[in-house]
Amino acid sequence: MELSADPLAADTARWRQRFPNAWLAIPVRFRERLVAVALLQKPRAARQLDWEDRNLLGLTALELGAHLVHEQMAQTLADTQQLAEFNKRVTFAVHDLKNTAGQLTLLVRNAERFGDDPEFRADMITTITHAASNLQQLIEKLRVSGPSDATQKQADTKIDLREMVTRVATGPVKSKITVEAASRERPFYAVVKEPAALESALAHVVANALEASPAEANVRLSMAQAQGCIRLQVADQGPGMSEDFIAHELFRPLHTTKKSGLGVGAYQARTILRELGGDIEVESKVGEGTVVTLVVPAPPSEQQSMS
Repeated sequence: MELSADPLAADTARWRQRFPNAWLAIPVRFRERLVAVALLQKPRAARQLDWEDRNLLGLTALELGAHLVHEQMAQTLADTQQLAEFNKRVTFAVHDLKNTAGQLTLLVRNAERFGDDPEFRADMITTITHAASNLQQLIEKLRVSGPSDATQKQADTKIDLREMVTRVATGPVKSKITVEAASRERPFYAVVKEPAALESALAHVVANALEASPAEANVRLSMAQAQGCIRLQVADQGPGMSEDFIAHELFRPLHTTKKSGLGVGAYQARTILRELGGDIEVESKVGEGTVVTLVVPAPPSEQQSMS
């Protein structure tokens, strides 16, 4: 549509008023859908459009329409991915919040029975401190703007897994957790960007093992070095799982067999390990218990000594 062809034309009056220097208004379409309108300014020299000019403008409008639609699709996809990542972080945070609430609930119940016990009070302070730290970490996770910002901002940290295992094993149910002697006598160094995330994954695996085991059974923690990695094993004496369940259900998000579960714990733990450069392995037989192995990268110096 040529805006300056007839100054008195009513259908172009608004265009001329808003864009006084415009000469042509070209509809930009994509598959019969109007996606934009392209405006061209007045040429330096007056000219009449011929059929070649109109064909060229038509082809240019088609190319522009395709480009704009693809750009919109890319932006929509990026927004969707960002929203999905935020939803994942919220889901993980809710799961961690549920675990923290469970610890505090157990603490309150036991306080009525063992509140006068000095050892219990010491454990209570440790548990409350740990819960407060977890809540603060959850808030920080939700403030992260991107899917991997938190990991990228932190440098690799060399840690001794013995300290982490000790903290997890001395929780509210420490009497049901045994750590193999060999795992306590020598250091087991690992290199990770987020030690707190690794500890969260370990705590989840241990909590699941405790929940699956009979009341009188213990959960066994052990560590070993192999193939440039630290293999941290959590073994329970629960009912076990079938190979089909492990392959198709265990790590699916929002799928759970627990009445009060959210179905994200195993998926979250594996996601954390893989983001840290490790992985999770599961060995289980129905009726014989389960062994979950957290595979964590060892420092380069440790890898050379193991080779």
